[in-house]
Amino acid sequence: MSYCINPRCPNPRNPVDIDSHFCRHCGSCLLLFDGYRAARIMSDNSGFAIVYEISDGTTHKILKALKPAHNENKKVVELFRQEASLLSQLRHPGIPKVEANSYFLYTPRDGGEPLHCFVMEKIEGPTLKEWMHQQGNLLISERQALHWIKQLAEILQVVHQQNFLHRDLKLQNIMLRPNGQLVLIDFGAAREISYSYLARTGVSRPGAKISSAGYTPPEQAKGHAVPQSDFYALGRTFIYLLTGQQFGEGNVLYDPLTDKLNWRKYALDISSEFADFLDRLMASKASDRPKDAGEIIKTVNQLLQSARDRHPPNNGRRIPLTDLHLSPDSPTLTQGTQDSSNRHLTLASLAIAWVAVWGQRELVNLSHPL
Repeated sequence: MSYCINPRCPNPRNPVDIDSHFCRHCGSCLLLFDGYRAARIMSDNSGFAIVYEISDGTTHKILKALKPAHNENKKVVELFRQEASLLSQLRHPGIPKVEANSYFLYTPRDGGEPLHCFVMEKIEGPTLKEWMHQQGNLLISERQALHWIKQLAEILQVVHQQNFLHRDLKLQNIMLRPNGQLVLIDFGAAREISYSYLARTGVSRPGAKISSAGYTPPEQAKGHAVPQSDFYALGRTFIYLLTGQQFGEGNVLYDPLTDKLNWRKYALDISSEFADFLDRLMASKASDRPKDAGEIIKTVNQLLQSARDRHPPNNGRRIPLTDLHLSPDSPTLTQGTQDSSNRHLTLASLAIAWVAVWGQRELVNLSHPL
């Protein structure tokens, strides 16, 4: 199936025909970028754009097309162009690749308004929101959280070094590649850090308000985002991964009388040091949060070392079968006393553990026949 991206096309679906370069229903060109064709709509509710999967027959990529209704809004067009420009400057496995020449205007054959478009890498894997659902909403362990926070801090470090803020970090905007690498997506809300902020830390020019319930810090809600605003959202993201409690209306974590987030009782398996670190990420005042992503990475490394000191490697000592469980951090077997992540076993892990126990029983039966 070849899909016509003309918003006014009466029937955008076209049979696959390598010799057909034009839509049979509206006459618009089906060849979009270096021989790619739109295969399907992936999302039509992604901010101001429609997201398509495109393919040249062997390679699959993503096409983002600004909805024509926003063509007259210069600010929206500017943000859309800026997203493409920013992503073309960033090179990191945790950021989708965009080639410098991939921004173009597409003009439908029927005289409709031109579409602002750009092409980007297609990330294979689920968002963390989808991943949580696939795992049956099982919670992650402290060690998994630390490794993921470090990955995201490294991504934010690259973004901030280019003098940009993401401003919309949340579960839906983080994807997980098959190799375990997290990818930060949807830079449509990204904004350049103003020179006034760079000149005197803590102050930025007012900007468009970008808000996601439960993830947006106070200063960003007032239109004054700073690099530490992304750290607040980072902390809130991991509170959900560790507690399973969603933010927004009816959130059981928030106490309106004290203006506090009482989350620790829902994450009893984590250390007090890690809990303190998360609270610092989510501090109400931006100045009370880590000063930059490098400080987050340094702190995470210290917490990981502390975790290793509390639970040293097994060093080859044989582990009794009853002490084994599978951790969600790794596909390998780990010692039951290493941490308390056995509460977060997946169904697959339980099945493997059952097979191991069943096999051990069979060995006993063979050794001691009735």
